[in-house]
Amino acid sequence: YALGAILFELLALQPLHTLRSARAAMSSTLAGADARPSVRAPERGVPPELEAICVRATNLDPAQRFASARQLNQAIERFLDGDRDAALRREIAERHAQAAERAADGALASGGDLGARSRALLEVGRTLALDPEHALAKRTLIRLLTSPPHELPAEAKEERAAFARREQRVRARSGAYHYLSWFLFAPLLLWMGVRNYSLLALSGAAFVASAITCFGLVRRPVRAGHVSFRLLLFSSLAVVSTSFVLGPFVLLPSLAAMNAMSFMAARDRSRRALVLVVGCLTLLVPIALQVAGVLPVSYQFRDGAIIITSQMLDLAAVPSHIFLVLVHLGVIVTACMIVARMRDLVNSAERRLQLHAWQLRQLVPDDAHGAIAVPTDESATFPTV
Repeated sequence: YALGAILFELLALQPLHTLRSARAAMSSTLAGADARPSVRAPERGVPPELEAICVRATNLDPAQRFASARQLNQAIERFLDGDRDAALRREIAERHAQAAERAADGALASGGDLGARSRALLEVGRTLALDPEHALAKRTLIRLLTSPPHELPAEAKEERAAFARREQRVRARSGAYHYLSWFLFAPLLLWMGVRNYSLLALSGAAFVASAITCFGLVRRPVRAGHVSFRLLLFSSLAVVSTSFVLGPFVLLPSLAAMNAMSFMAARDRSRRALVLVVGCLTLLVPIALQVAGVLPVSYQFRDGAIIITSQMLDLAAVPSHIFLVLVHLGVIVTACMIVARMRDLVNSAERRLQLHAWQLRQLVPDDAHGAIAVPTDESATFPTV
């Protein structure tokens, strides 16, 4: 009995009995104590074989204990020699599996009980550590993994936010260079002939402000995935300023669509309506200002022809042709890059999901694969993003 108590203290790092006083120690000994380290000190991860030795050695009934110190020593030696008690492991694994199933039932019934889900996964891990082929534990694990909680756990939210910040930095850096690319056309604009340098400066200032805002987001991203109102404002003003070149119906619609598309690709779903409204206003506001007479009219329609008057440039023939070709090529290339980036992200997510599904299928028998199969046919229904 004394050796069993010593073994328990070595394993659990706490005394078997209360030692506040001699009377308390005697009372605890006569009443019997729980000698299971897995209950008293679960964080220690004591092997079940050693736990069984502790329980047997400290049994209140002397007939149930080891008959001698030699027998206790032999039991420990068998453990050290690798003689695992398979039946005992299966019994303990079954208890953990039952506990996992009860916790999983509670987690799936409520949908958002993350504590119950965590306990269920912990019990599943303990079961599979003892019995890697335990069918109930595998079924419970599949149920949990294929029925995610309604809400992300706090740790997952923080990881998602960190990923969103990294993504925002990449997108902001790319956006800054795209806004600055407008100045690559400066030689062409000067060649075309500048009619109003104030409008040219205003347009350049809007593009510079957009680029500076993007570089600011690289250093300090806004909240995870949220749209920057400042960037949306400056970039929209930059797009509106291009109406001074060829009016609101040439070049501006393409830039407005591309700018709105880049904001729509952000994670912030709540502000998509705002992005759509602002994108439409970048086209409608210059039109309204011209109709109201605040700005000169850019278009005249005569004898089946459209006459375009630029408020900013003189539109010399050769540089104007070159400008139109290059700027629209730039719009096409940039739009393709944005869509390609979005497609790459979707492909990466699909690949991760397919790998997870394959790994899950390895946990269950072949006849259960259909429960977690990934649809690959053309009739498959795709989720709404």
